[in-house]
Amino acid sequence: QVPRRVGCRESDFRFFAGMVRANGGAPPSVWPSLRQRTAALLRDIYAELITEGAARALSRLPPPASEAVGDAAGCRDEAGESPVLPEMGAASSAALWTLSVLVAGVGSMESRLSSDSLPCRTVREATPLELRANAGTLGRDYLPSAYDPWLGPRSAGVIRLRYGFDARRLSQRPGAGACEYTPVGLDGQTEAWVRGCLAKPAAASRLAVWRALKRRLYHYDAGVLAFHAFPRNYLLSPAHWEELLAGRPNGGLAAALDVGAGDGSLCSPYARLFGSVTVTELTSPLVWRLKATPTQGASL
Repeated sequence: QVPRRVGCRESDFRFFAGMVRANGGAPPSVWPSLRQRTAALLRDIYAELITEGAARALSRLPPPASEAVGDAAGCRDEAGESPVLPEMGAASSAALWTLSVLVAGVGSMESRLSSDSLPCRTVREATPLELRANAGTLGRDYLPSAYDPWLGPRSAGVIRLRYGFDARRLSQRPGAGACEYTPVGLDGQTEAWVRGCLAKPAAASRLAVWRALKRRLYHYDAGVLAFHAFPRNYLLSPAHWEELLAGRPNGGLAAALDVGAGDGSLCSPYARLFGSVTVTELTSPLVWRLKATPTQGASL
């Protein structure tokens, strides 16, 4: 019989006694909860240390001027001169590379030791009715093209991808008659990419670094450091690009221009179809990342 004490209700003792019985006669251990809190604290400390090092390295990088960005894009000024892109400090570039590789290494090790995955039972296209209703739209704080691909709770494992455009509105644009609009749909390469990312999502340490970096850096700059060597951005599959570019010049005769190329992950799937890929970007971390982007034979 559990003795009653001042300030405690009998129901409290009954609840505690029930937990003891459910745990084989021993009080419930606090270690699982303590381990989780300790791991979260260590991740936060690690993320802040990475962020501090990245912020210091970035502060020593020369910001690309508008002329420098034009030169990186292969453009020239009115006088026909090609301004020179200022080289980033060797020490700062080495520090950024070291930090990004460190984050990638820790994340890869964590992913190998963990069996965490996100459920993925169905990957499908949004229906015409869902497209007209803007299903999954995130709101005013996001780009108009941004949307939530999860249909219902994530535990249901249903991914809904938008493929479509408003033909009526596009036809009303000036010069629309000279433009071509080619619809594409969900293909096997895209579905395989989605399922692969959900089977091995970003490690918790990567996400902690990304969140810490976002508090001090531009959103995409944070992604450059936190998601090095991790597939994060996807637009169209290589098969889609081949379909869209069929019948046009390719190889050494073809050139592509990507305005605002980010970290280069979106132009990599089509780079092999062109002899050269010209890109523009405004921030130093993204320019640094673009210089290291493999282009499968095309000159960047």
